[in-house]
Amino acid sequence: MMYLTKLTLLSPPISILSRERYSRMDVDVAGINLLLDTPYYWSHRRAVMEFLATHPIFRKRDFTGMSVSEQRSLVMEQVRVFTQESGLFCFRDYWENPARWAATLEPVAYVGNNMLTKCGVLFSLFGATLAIVGSDYHRESLWKDVQTLKMRGCFCLTELGHGSDARSIETVAVLCAETKEFILNTPSDSAQKYWIGGLALHCSHGIVFAQLFVDGVNEGVHAFLVRLRDENNNVVSGVHIMDCGAKSGLNGV
Repeated sequence: MMYLTKLTLLSPPISILSRERYSRMDVDVAGINLLLDTPYYWSHRRAVMEFLATHPIFRKRDFTGMSVSEQRSLVMEQVRVFTQESGLFCFRDYWENPARWAATLEPVAYVGNNMLTKCGVLFSLFGATLAIVGSDYHRESLWKDVQTLKMRGCFCLTELGHGSDARSIETVAVLCAETKEFILNTPSDSAQKYWIGGLALHCSHGIVFAQLFVDGVNEGVHAFLVRLRDENNNVVSGVHIMDCGAKSGLNGV
């Protein structure tokens, strides 16, 4: 194993080079970029960065003076423009081509953590759980709805009384043998899902984690795909959503 023990400055810092000498320096910019960035899908990654750098909607990064709802709407529109207009985003890459998926989403961090986190909620927390934990039906029949944002999802694990301690969550799902339905219920205040990213304004569906009971027997924690809002973005019957309000950061999520 080799360790760097001494660093020798072979040339003066660029800041003290004359403009003439600097212009004559032979710098392999592409080689440096390839060294610093991942070599996997480098050209694709550069195309993503070019799109994010040139489209005007991504230049709005200062949220000063904007309300929480305005911040959320802006970030949602940024996600829509990137995923629907760039021609560079494919949700199926998550399980079919993870290296390309990483090359697609990593540059989003340059726009800001709000957009990066929003993408993470929609496509990694919600979408990937749907694709990996769900059945072949969920993955093959619903992935396009996730891709096109027709299905805008969130990840409903955290509870007020239990945080992300999955084994201790109180939300209950009971299998009704007569109707062949799962009936989900929040039995106490501490069981309410809390701090769910994206839920307050835009999400149409949620992956809801609950204790599954079949014939009175607790079968442990399972994940359920639950409709939260209708096509007009109205909260559906039986679901109650409240806004936690402004946070110290990531209010665009």
